[in-house]
Amino acid sequence: MQILGTSLAVPNWLLYSALAAAAAYAYGAWPYRYWKRRGIRGPLMLPYLEGTLELAKMKDFRDMMMTELRRYGRVYGTYFMRQPVLVVADPEMVKQICVKRAENFIDRSTFGMDFSPLNKGVLMLKGQEWKRVRSLLSPTFSSGKIKAMYPLIEQCSNQLCASLLKAPEETVDIKKYLMNFTMDAVACTMFGLQVNAQEDENSEFKKHTNEVFNMSMRSWKFWALILFPRITKPLFCRFRISLFKMETLDFFQTVISQALREREASENADKYSDFLASMVEARREAESQGLKGLTEEEVMAQSLTFFLGGLETTATALQYLAYFLAFNKQCQERAYLEVIEARDKHGGTLSYECVQGLKYLGHCIDESMRMCPPVMMSDRICTETTVVNGYEIEKDVLARIPIYTLAHDPELWDDPETFNPDRFDEANSAERDAARLIPFGLGPRGCIAMRLAQVEIRKAMAEMLLRLEFSPADCTEPFERLQFKLAPVLTTKEPIRLRVRQRGEL
Repeated sequence: MQILGTSLAVPNWLLYSALAAAAAYAYGAWPYRYWKRRGIRGPLMLPYLEGTLELAKMKDFRDMMMTELRRYGRVYGTYFMRQPVLVVADPEMVKQICVKRAENFIDRSTFGMDFSPLNKGVLMLKGQEWKRVRSLLSPTFSSGKIKAMYPLIEQCSNQLCASLLKAPEETVDIKKYLMNFTMDAVACTMFGLQVNAQEDENSEFKKHTNEVFNMSMRSWKFWALILFPRITKPLFCRFRISLFKMETLDFFQTVISQALREREASENADKYSDFLASMVEARREAESQGLKGLTEEEVMAQSLTFFLGGLETTATALQYLAYFLAFNKQCQERAYLEVIEARDKHGGTLSYECVQGLKYLGHCIDESMRMCPPVMMSDRICTETTVVNGYEIEKDVLARIPIYTLAHDPELWDDPETFNPDRFDEANSAERDAARLIPFGLGPRGCIAMRLAQVEIRKAMAEMLLRLEFSPADCTEPFERLQFKLAPVLTTKEPIRLRVRQRGEL
């Protein structure tokens, strides 16, 4: 290079470094022009970092979601793993996406779960394969099947009360006890296993379950998926790399496989009254009609999916219910009196029908899940370009449903930050749009195990109300001061500790 008669040589390494930096910037920045070109507002995205700097300014995901609602309205554009995401917090649009136009939004994102056996689970499947598996699974969660599982849930609920009454501490980490309960309940209703998590602190089953939920968002695998999804996903599938520890998943596969063999060897698998037995029966029935039943790999996938999906979410829902009842003694007493009255009407027992008829307790559960929905958001992948309320959503764009935002929008709810179960009585809820509160999702891709989870929550809380009283401890923060982790499940940074006493002692 000649400048004013002087020769200046640019070192090759500098030239290559500049080209590499330019290429890296282009790769990092190119996806984030999508919404701007379409005139749709949204948070600032930076190459590779996406919205992490914005998130760093917020207290938690709740704060971020409500701040974005105020800044950008109920519909705005953002990104996840470099993919355009249309956030939809408008109830009418939510119904269009999840119900009325569901055939164009039938798939869900997988986020690094595209490995065996989870990739065959109903949560991960897409298109016609999802429809086939979902239709085969639906009968396994019928009212009759859940009622048959009820004695197993009752046994676990009684053990929960006994464990809390024996607690040596003045205050208890309530979620710890509730996680043990859901571990027992899910293990016996899913696989017919008595793991005794509420008594045996050294259970191998319990150890591996806790490992599953120790996944960190600081993991290199998590950030590899965020930054380089097109490269990382196929590599993870090829080399069986998971966000979970593979030895833990292998442990559960072995446990499930052994239980499955027992049911397949039985001429009447339904006698086991658990989810595995119901799937075996569903497969036999489908094959007797000349249809394709669930393969062993698919049965394994559904079992693992429901086991992982039903543990922390149900325990989290119960935790917040106990928390809000502790701070709202009038609500707790009213729910207790309802349980007493219902029990006496049903021959002195909390039967399946008795628990299902507890209206006020149901309102308390709804209000608790509105205040603190365990899962904060859901998503749907647009499989065919669709116009929804004037917004063109192109094929492969992700539609995100912010469950927490819908449940706390002050234009949709009166005094949304106050716990008030009466907002769900018949007079107040008759005209309310169902899409405002969707803790289990909405439409054909809503949670298939919703009724089972609701029965577990109702039964466990009804039994606890009969025998126990909850109250806040000196260290228990009120709702407005709770701090939450950056996690998809609404989890507090510090354990919620409550005073739990035998009823009548406080």
